[in-house]
Amino acid sequence: MKLRQLEILVAVKECGTITGAAEKLYISQPSLSTALKELETELGVVLMQRNNNGVVFTAVGDEVYAYSQRILQNVAEIQQIPSDLETMESRSMSLASNFFSGTNMLAETILALQQECIQCRKYRFANTMEKQKWETMIENLLCGQLDLAIAKINSYHEVERMELIKKENLVFDELYTEQLYVVARKGHPLSNKRITLLDLKNYPCIFDDNNLNSYITAVYGETFCLSDTLVMETQTGIRRYLASTDAISVMPQYELAQSDRIHGTELEVLQLENFYWTRKVGCLRKNRELNWAEEMFVNKLFELRPATIE
Repeated sequence: MKLRQLEILVAVKECGTITGAAEKLYISQPSLSTALKELETELGVVLMQRNNNGVVFTAVGDEVYAYSQRILQNVAEIQQIPSDLETMESRSMSLASNFFSGTNMLAETILALQQECIQCRKYRFANTMEKQKWETMIENLLCGQLDLAIAKINSYHEVERMELIKKENLVFDELYTEQLYVVARKGHPLSNKRITLLDLKNYPCIFDDNNLNSYITAVYGETFCLSDTLVMETQTGIRRYLASTDAISVMPQYELAQSDRIHGTELEVLQLENFYWTRKVGCLRKNRELNWAEEMFVNKLFELRPATIE
């Protein structure tokens, strides 16, 4: 049995005549009739009856026609795979995050995929991977400059930002939720004490993405904001500064758990009254069907999310 025979059978069924099928396939009528006869002989059945109006398929012929359609459709899909892969491998995903830990997650995910997917080495998983402000990130997603983003949504912004996501027809696939803490070095003057925001004013505050003043302003107002602050962009720099001074900082649950093991610094959580700050971390994207590479990327993000976060 040959694919060409199945193509001829389908053409005859759809055209209704030998003449029409021959014209559609650009072959002679005798060649077409010979191919059909050979197929009937091979199967040992009569597939159609010829009359003055064309051909009439037998019950067996109709069943063979249905199978032939499916086989030809499967063949067409198989033939399309190389071009689909070539298209996917030749494009690149634009990625961004609105916090530094998010860019680290992007880098770790890209590395893991490149190590696992040897057959996809030509696929560039990122042509941009940078930290962006929330507003910029949303705008770039909507205009197509970004394909996917790793976003943090602080608890004090959650309502308004989730409303914006819904309004703009975006999707937030939550990876995890974590608690944030006010931290300091072991043996800090505020250690083992019940303290308030006013007690923090006596010490410099160092932060990166987790700006304590933003939290204070949103929850308590600017009156309680800290005036002596310093911004650093690396976790290593923040930990070293904390270890050698009386400064305080804000650290999410996962990063705090990593401090001793990776950075060699011992930090402790200060007992701050009425302090409850959480953040959701997730993949932010347009509400559409993911392509092959995007789906693989999102699945890998879920696989690599911090195991310590519930």
